[in-house]
Amino acid sequence: MMKYIFLGLLISLLFGHYLTRASLDFLRCNFLRDIKEDHKFENYGILDSLFGSLERLFFTGIVAFDISGTAVAMMGWIAIKMASNWEFQLKEFASKQYVKLSEEEKKLKEKESLKMRGLLFCALLGNIISLSFAFVGGLFCRYGLKVSPLKLFFQ
Repeated sequence: MMKYIFLGLLISLLFGHYLTRASLDFLRCNFLRDIKEDHKFENYGILDSLFGSLERLFFTGIVAFDISGTAVAMMGWIAIKMASNWEFQLKEFASKQYVKLSEEEKKLKEKESLKMRGLLFCALLGNIISLSFAFVGGLFCRYGLKVSPLKLFFQ
């Protein structure tokens, strides 16, 4: 049964890392094709990769031990991460100075706003894809444990 635990962690951490990255590259190039001409986006930092791996590991463990409210916790975590970006968007693009801009400046501002919305939507989809790998990996780990989590603590 250890092979299922190993397979679950492999799906969650390794496949989740690389396939989420590939999905984000694909989404960014397609959603932002008309906005960003060179199709080159910033590299993923080591901190982003580490943080994504840690959250996948955490949620894999929660799914593996069959803790109630896992789906709610995953969606809540995505909501918290997405909410932290809304403040920037509101400050940057919904300022009162927008009325005083010329037509050309307004078009540039709208193009930037469209780019920001595209990036936020890609981030939302990337989070869902990443946590889906954690969920599937956790299901494999749960099958590998084949024991109720309560039996681990109360024997």
